[in-house]
Amino acid sequence: MAAMTVTLLPMLWCMVRGVTKMREHPVLRDTPEMPQVSDLWIAVVMAFGIITVRYVLTKLLEPVSRAILPPHLRDSAFRIDRLATSLFNAFYFSWVSIVGYIILKNEEWFPASLGGSGDFVQAFRVFDIAPSSSVKLYVLLQLAYQIHNLIYVLLLKPLDNDVMDFCGPRRDCHFAYGQLASRQLHCDQCHRRVPQRRK
Repeated sequence: MAAMTVTLLPMLWCMVRGVTKMREHPVLRDTPEMPQVSDLWIAVVMAFGIITVRYVLTKLLEPVSRAILPPHLRDSAFRIDRLATSLFNAFYFSWVSIVGYIILKNEEWFPASLGGSGDFVQAFRVFDIAPSSSVKLYVLLQLAYQIHNLIYVLLLKPLDNDVMDFCGPRRDCHFAYGQLASRQLHCDQCHRRVPQRRK
């Protein structure tokens, strides 16, 4: 559990510090659409929303899990919970991938290799253009998933060898995606460098 906390807290610290430094510049301080530290509360609220949805869905999926599991494992609460959680993750990541593509496909930094028409280099060149509200919410949603994971395993999930849900070897994609999302918010929108207007 300590490894997960140590991984998440520096990401949060970088985001908060990046947004704070960005807001000190007059050009950005006077632009209300720019990210603010208070926006992180949206991620916290969304995290509790995800926790609620996950709890309800995993309970609803328990009968499905029992039907899928071999007969000798159907009485194992651990196996049922684990499979129900995997089904929830499958639904969540399928949904969030579709939503993410719809939101990001027209961004100037979304590369053609992912189905967009932009250049990823632009993510590191433009710091003074306020992101759309949908992009901000999507990035905060990615952070919310990681926050929910931490809270969920601390309070609602029994401790076991798989408790490091997004830091374990089989969950590297979750962890990497969370890092990518937080770095996008930090680098593309909250960079501490003085912004330069595009010509």
